[in-house]
Amino acid sequence: MFFSSRHVTAMTDFHINPALDTALLAEKLRATGRLQIPDFTTVDTANKLHKLLTQHEHWHLTYNEGAEN
Repeated sequence: MFFSSRHVTAMTDFHINPALDTALLAEKLRATGRLQIPDFTTVDTANKLHKLLTQHEHWHLTYNEGAEN
């Protein structure tokens, strides 16, 4: 196992923002091929995720630098 069980914390209450206009988001994705979704999660989920990431060091950041990747 990569991490011991004492380092793994389950986040079972992950909720996507129900106010998102999925039809509009789908249209933007089709038009541009990319999509950035502000307020993707509920505020409660964002707070829980922030707490999880700041209190645990066992995660990695991955990002895209455009055409250079």
